[in-house]
Amino acid sequence: MKKSLILALFSLGILLAFTSCKETVSSGHYVQVGEMSSNMSANLLVQTAVNAAIEEYNAIEMYNVRPDKEAISAFKSFAVTLEQTIEALDLPILGDTWVDLELMNLDQQVIATERLSIE
Repeated sequence: MKKSLILALFSLGILLAFTSCKETVSSGHYVQVGEMSSNMSANLLVQTAVNAAIEEYNAIEMYNVRPDKEAISAFKSFAVTLEQTIEALDLPILGDTWVDLELMNLDQQVIATERLSIE
């Protein structure tokens, strides 16, 4: 009985020693403009609206320290809302107008990218 208990405790100790816990790293995040279509480059009204929304989002997001997974979820929601907001402004827009938004962490790594296709 004593040997079985010692063996069980030894096995448990080995199991715990080899089990890794992945550390969840949290950071502040921000959005920046990536690539854009030539029609987007030529449309200063849409660029201004997109940049203003990004600045407002970044002012809040830089102070929210959270894991990348949560930041990506918030970023995707922001991208959908921004696309709808820009389209609701009813600005003059040529076909094939798009812009890539990049979610960055404070280590300046691209965490996620979303393409806004503005019509």
